[in-house]
Amino acid sequence: MGRKRSKAIPARQIAYDLTPIPEAANYKHLGIIQSISGKYPNDIDAVKQTIRGTFLSLSQKVSGRSGANPYTAIKLYKTAVIPKTLFGCELWNSISIADILQLEVADHFCLKRAQGLPHLTRSDMVLGLAGMTSIEALIDLQKLAFLGSLCHAPTGEPCRTLFILRLCQFDLCENRKIGFIPDIVKILQNTTLKTT
Repeated sequence: MGRKRSKAIPARQIAYDLTPIPEAANYKHLGIIQSISGKYPNDIDAVKQTIRGTFLSLSQKVSGRSGANPYTAIKLYKTAVIPKTLFGCELWNSISIADILQLEVADHFCLKRAQGLPHLTRSDMVLGLAGMTSIEALIDLQKLAFLGSLCHAPTGEPCRTLFILRLCQFDLCENRKIGFIPDIVKILQNTTLKTT
């Protein structure tokens, strides 16, 4: 009993007026790097570096000789760093547990630094003291907000039509487990908002 070998998918040949157009593995759309593999974000290290780099550069600008007030640093983190980092996160999918953990580590690093806490301070205490939730919860909130905007879109809108089409495809054939719909279903099941 051997393992089944998957067949190689031939590369698509796209042409315009008999001129072949090469297919790129990644492309940029609205400032977000998209990938044909379906994994978003394409580079989790870039997102992690955005968290740290943006916070450190802003905190250096704000803090004087005596350093920034922790309340000011946390407010800056919530209003500038998190929105920049999580821009377009409602479209991220197939994020592994290891990727989420890397984002959480970068988040905790910045929050500890903002509050002037030692490096070995427990992460749950850091989040509680800052009045924040985890990065994973923030991403889930953005996805749920996007779901709400899709559900409340007018009936004739193309985005709503596409959403309903994808929802029906997911409901009929659940073999494709990546994308926005499977992530939303998982979030709803985890938060007990969807009955099975």
